Amino acid sequence: MKYLIYFFCLFFCYSCKKIDNWLDVKSKNSDVILKSLDDYQSLLDNTTVMNTTSGLGLIAADNIHLLENIALTGGNPSERNAYIWKSDIYEGSIGVGTGDWTVPYRAIAYANIALEGTANEASSSAEKNNVRGSALFFRGFHYYQLLQLYAPPYKEGANENCLIPIRHVSDIDHADRFFSVEACYEQVVDDLKSSLELLPIDPVQKTRPSKLAALAMLAKIYLNMEKYELALSYANEYLKNKGDLLNFSSLNTAVTLPFPTMDVGNKEVVFYASPISYTLLSFGNLRVNEVFFSHYQDNDLRKAAFFRINPDGTKSFKGRYTGTVGLFSGLSTNEMILIKSECLARTGNGQDGAEQLNILCNNRYNSFIVPLNESREGVLERILEERKKELVFTGSCRWEDLRRLNKDPKYAKTLVRRLAGKEYLLPPNDSRYTFPIIPQESIITFK
Repeated sequence: MKYLIYFFCLFFCYSCKKIDNWLDVKSKNSDVILKSLDDYQSLLDNTTVMNTTSGLGLIAADNIHLLENIALTGGNPSERNAYIWKSDIYEGSIGVGTGDWTVPYRAIAYANIALEGTANEASSSAEKNNVRGSALFFRGFHYYQLLQLYAPPYKEGANENCLIPIRHVSDIDHADRFFSVEACYEQVVDDLKSSLELLPIDPVQKTRPSKLAALAMLAKIYLNMEKYELALSYANEYLKNKGDLLNFSSLNTAVTLPFPTMDVGNKEVVFYASPISYTLLSFGNLRVNEVFFSHYQDNDLRKAAFFRINPDGTKSFKGRYTGTVGLFSGLSTNEMILIKSECLARTGNGQDGAEQLNILCNNRYNSFIVPLNESREGVLERILEERKKELVFTGSCRWEDLRRLNKDPKYAKTLVRRLAGKEYLLPPNDSRYTFPIIPQESIITFK
């Protein structure tokens, strides 16, 4: 079967070696013939496409701090405008700063190509299952990224319209389908549940999906949907198979990058991904704001593991689970423990929720003291506080949490930035928590 793949994506600065070699041969022709399971696996092994996630949520969240000259002149308009929550972040520009839209749709296109190309494959081999399971995982994973930026926060039964097109075919001329926000989440859940039946528990390499990664995504999505019993069920299933944590007391926090690289292996990570390499998120520019930094107590090992103190007193973020200058936006055990503890607390089991949280804290604090006589509400507040500190700059976790927690007046928060003598506000549940769809001329995302 012949599929047209347009190679404008080759402008990316690098790709994994296997797919590079494959594309060097294939891209001399205007079309590409994918014949074997190895071809489709190679397509999905393009980490530059398949393992890249959104970045605007990181820039818009409340924990980031940028030096004023960087915030005013660095990066492209969409980066700068996301930082001050401008309604029109693109300023009418075409093709500039639209990666949060185009990158996931490119990955979705690759996933659809793999699914269609292997649909009539006669064998039922592990290789075929891995390709199809991976494609389903990636499609669900990237639609979830889109929903966190371009759709209103999930509300059960709200029947809100969603402007994100759902595309489950590779034909670029096929008419897009549009659903409600709730139906879009159901589509994502369906893909991930289907992938569970096909994927291995552990992948050959952690840039590939696995059953554990699918379980983690389902726990994450159901938490976002406030379906706590379901989120708890998937987090439990994950933790039955993978529960090891790094003890931060064993890290050399004096070095620039204290966490293990992927080739060494971070035992908490089950799936590696990194956000788009926006200028404002670079290793030299990304700082945490002072109010947020003050939440880390002196005996909190993350204070030294996550941050370095600059000569001007600002705090740069170095706690990257990739072990490199690239940020981490994948899936890991620490997040699953936090999901389990929150779901336990929210479903009336505060004591068990506290015990789960304490497992994490024992690996994050020097001489951690277990709080006594906590109320269920107190446990939940501590869980949410630890979640903020633990998942700082992990993908769009903080942005996603702001969107979901704003629905509860107890946790709703007005965000404030001061820049060049001006004050910018983002009230709870503001329409700017949903980014605008990119200009019409840029919507064709993979041709």
